[in-house]
Amino acid sequence: MTPLHFLDPSRPRISGLPAFRTDINPGGLSIIPGLYCSPIGDGTEVEISGFFSSGPNRSTRKVLTIRTDCFAAFWTRWLADPEGVAEREFGWKPASPVSPSPAPVTLDLNDLLGDF
Repeated sequence: MTPLHFLDPSRPRISGLPAFRTDINPGGLSIIPGLYCSPIGDGTEVEISGFFSSGPNRSTRKVLTIRTDCFAAFWTRWLADPEGVAEREFGWKPASPVSPSPAPVTLDLNDLLGDF
């Protein structure tokens, strides 16, 4: 599978925001997270965190720490292949398909009254 660039016009979108592709995220589409970057320590490292889809209506926070001088290369990789970077560098795994919920149990009046 050829990686889809973050800004590729053929990438699915949700409310105008880039989305993870359904072919690698069988749990459904989710918006590719914005990454939050913050310098740590003496400023020689950057903590990068994002909330990645872990299933329908669920997400998990993943954190990566890199050296400041590696940030530009990281950003280039992210824009070129966000799903690949999410999997390789953050340890994100696509969500498993969700099984349909079982039908709710319905009781009729005779079940409720029992032996009365």
